[in-house]
Amino acid sequence: RESGDIAHAILTGSADLGLAAEHALPDSIERIPFSEDRLVLIVARADDMAGRRQIDFSEAVERDFVGLITSSALHTHVAGHAARLGARLRFRARMNNFDAIGEMVAAGIGIAVMPEVAARRCARAMKIGVVRIRDPWANRRLAICARSFKSLPRPAKLLVDHLRTAA
Repeated sequence: RESGDIAHAILTGSADLGLAAEHALPDSIERIPFSEDRLVLIVARADDMAGRRQIDFSEAVERDFVGLITSSALHTHVAGHAARLGARLRFRARMNNFDAIGEMVAAGIGIAVMPEVAARRCARAMKIGVVRIRDPWANRRLAICARSFKSLPRPAKLLVDHLRTAA
């Protein structure tokens, strides 16, 4: 789900915990820093962008894209930032996972935005290049969030402890 939807679920009591982008959380929700989720652009190794270390997203919005299905939070996030630039992304293919996206990009179907961790994993086995996106929105800080960590049920508190240790 989108971070705003997660915040709403916590505020209304339909969820005890969530992982969400910090910028989307209202002050009334408690949070614990969890991780950074840097988004990058992946391109086929033969693409002219492949030799670049970083890029402004505005330089890529006119290209053909491969992405996740439209109901994904990442798709909504990226499409929203393209819209703020006055662009509507053209998707040639939509896939269910990052490995499938990587294969399509390696085949030259289009370019894609994905988390850097997934992109680096794909780059080990696929002919793709990873290019950092300079725009501030591409570096999302994720947080574990709850209405009140003290009032969580014991299993939820144990999960929070596990997540904090894993982070």
